[in-house]
Amino acid sequence: MKLNNYFWGSLRVKAFSAYFTKAFKFQPPSEFLDLLKISNGFSVNGLNLYSAKEQNEPYYLAGIIEANQEFHVEESLRNFVAFCDESSSRVVYHLEVNQFQIVDSFTWEELESFPTLTLAISSLLKTANIFE
Repeated sequence: MKLNNYFWGSLRVKAFSAYFTKAFKFQPPSEFLDLLKISNGFSVNGLNLYSAKEQNEPYYLAGIIEANQEFHVEESLRNFVAFCDESSSRVVYHLEVNQFQIVDSFTWEELESFPTLTLAISSLLKTANIFE
């Protein structure tokens, strides 16, 4: 399945959702799909929300599938699906415990857990002082 790099309409979001589900054996959160409808990932002040597909123009932005495939080379990281990162932490979904977490970017140890992706990203924005 090939994913295109331009505006993400509902058809492309559905195709991405199927691709994501196949790759990670769980459905992407609706919050992430909603973000894709307005922005195919973003990078601001050190916070990087992964795009549906790796981008190189106008700047580099990791694609969620590609980034996680790189992480999953390490067997101990295969229980995580990462959605965004900043310099010292990352927002992931922990497949074994079925919850979103903020983890340390280097050790992948849990720092906080959340019931939704939105709450996890909001907490990361506050604690990392992204907009200060």
